[in-house]
Amino acid sequence: MTQTASAAPVKRSNAALAKEVLADLNASRRAHGLAPLKARTDLNAYAAKHSKAMAGPGKLYHSSGLSTLCCWARVGENVAYAGSAAQASETLYASAPHRANILDRRFDEVGVAVVQSGGLVWVTEVFRDRRG
Repeated sequence: MTQTASAAPVKRSNAALAKEVLADLNASRRAHGLAPLKARTDLNAYAAKHSKAMAGPGKLYHSSGLSTLCCWARVGENVAYAGSAAQASETLYASAPHRANILDRRFDEVGVAVVQSGGLVWVTEVFRDRRG
């Protein structure tokens, strides 16, 4: 009888987890008859920087630089940490102020980043309305 080595769990990339969170955001919007959010490179970069800043010391906080983003009439931000990307999405949706950002029909663009650290995922979602 031969033994097979069990495969170690595959750690998903931060980018793959961010895509999962974006899919959750847009699924929530579709369920309420809203257009999906379009991912934008500049917002993803901003979100990634903030997720890294939170994950390093293990502290959850909102960024203070949203006003430095280009070309917006309205911006918003959700931040969370959890044991998985799915749990972070669920936590944000369960919170009325965070859900308000997710379902705000004025937002049309988003940046999402996930950073894994210490067995947790640190999530930043940055919303933008360019239309004004």
